[in-house]
Amino acid sequence: MLIRISAVILIILGGAFFGADRSEKLKKRVDLCRDIEKMLYICEYSIKSNDEDVYGITKRIEGADLRGLCFIKNIPLSYNAGANFRTDWERAVFKSQIPDEEKNILIEFGAVLGTSDTERQLRTISAFINEVHALFEQRHSEYMKKGKLYRTLGMLTGIMIGIIII
Repeated sequence: MLIRISAVILIILGGAFFGADRSEKLKKRVDLCRDIEKMLYICEYSIKSNDEDVYGITKRIEGADLRGLCFIKNIPLSYNAGANFRTDWERAVFKSQIPDEEKNILIEFGAVLGTSDTERQLRTISAFINEVHALFEQRHSEYMKKGKLYRTLGMLTGIMIGIIII
């Protein structure tokens, strides 16, 4: 009997942890969108105030606390002969564990960063900010709806299987 009770407790905990893990994945996507939005604001500020090149902007982004954007560490921080910033950016984004929709936005952004005059870059960044903000709202809504559902279903599934075992 003690073994059954221990098994039931482990199954309930397993279900609860599974639900919490699924919920946490949704939360990480919300945090990633927030980090991308912060990165875009940093780029906008850098271009407005200092008119920095892409490598200076990359240094600023790396200096910020944007945990979801680990790919920045794989981009060179200064110009090297024969290097192509856009190719390096795209390669770094592709190698990252970022979900596809966010990855596509980052690749598009890297392709246009530093390719035009200041005014056009600011308009482009503003458009990306609007796109990412809409995605953030969508991800936040998903998290609010599905996060609690995953946690609850995980716990209830564990309890249901535990009752069946007993």
